[in-house]
Amino acid sequence: MRFLDEFINYVHQLSGEKLLRVFWYFFIFEFLLHFVFDLVIIILWEIAQRIRKRKIAEARERLMNSRPLVSFIVPGKNEGKHIYQLVNTLREQTYTNYELIVIDDGSDDDTPMICSSLQKCGYINLFLRNDVRGGKASAANLGLRYSRGEYVIHLDADCSYDRDAIENILVPFF
Repeated sequence: MRFLDEFINYVHQLSGEKLLRVFWYFFIFEFLLHFVFDLVIIILWEIAQRIRKRKIAEARERLMNSRPLVSFIVPGKNEGKHIYQLVNTLREQTYTNYELIVIDDGSDDDTPMICSSLQKCGYINLFLRNDVRGGKASAANLGLRYSRGEYVIHLDADCSYDRDAIENILVPFF
């Protein structure tokens, strides 16, 4: 603590010229390194952010102009309780040109009844059922055979998505 007090007293006694002579290295190199360099990095980052935002806006516009069909494949077993929430989050999407294919992989709950009902209401485009469980990959491959979309997105039945999730998934492709 005594050293710190002595240092502070020493700095207070220095004139501006002597302070510059003692700490010239700091003012020339450290200041440039820590202040100017950081300032340049911040400016470059801001420029990159603006370019990135402009590119994303252009890609979003190209996506909305071309409006490709997107196929959602939803394989699952015993997911009946989650399907309705998934369908609702997909119906709230800002991108609407999609088809929803749900594949039941040998469920022993009410999934077939729930999905058939949602298909009759027009909320699910295609409902497929495997009577014998083949696994998630097998169910996804079955859905892929029936998909017509230019882009195929594999979803889990127990998820919900933000309103612009489809756009955010597709924008990098444009």
